[in-house]
Amino acid sequence: MSQKPPAIAVFDIGKTNRKVVVFDEGYRVLDIRFLPTEATLDEKGHPTLHLDTLRGQMLSTIDALLSDPRWELKAVNFTAYGATMVWLDEDGVPVHPVVDYLETFP
Repeated sequence: MSQKPPAIAVFDIGKTNRKVVVFDEGYRVLDIRFLPTEATLDEKGHPTLHLDTLRGQMLSTIDALLSDPRWELKAVNFTAYGATMVWLDEDGVPVHPVVDYLETFP
């Protein structure tokens, strides 16, 4: 039985597109999967990502990547656009919607 090659998954959470790119050890692209998440409006009317939907899609994508027979997933990394932030409680649960750098503050 041959050994599966190692792979690295990078989630790229951009302003207009959200995707995961799978690389081999030579940083050659093995796969690209887009996450079909739409921006919504927060309680103040600012565009934002629906965090629960995005989180669920990311977790199911990681599960799919872990079970893919073409590689052995060794690492996962995340990148996001601009100065985007989410407040988390002591258990890592979001306590406020996503806030991005385009939102105006008083």
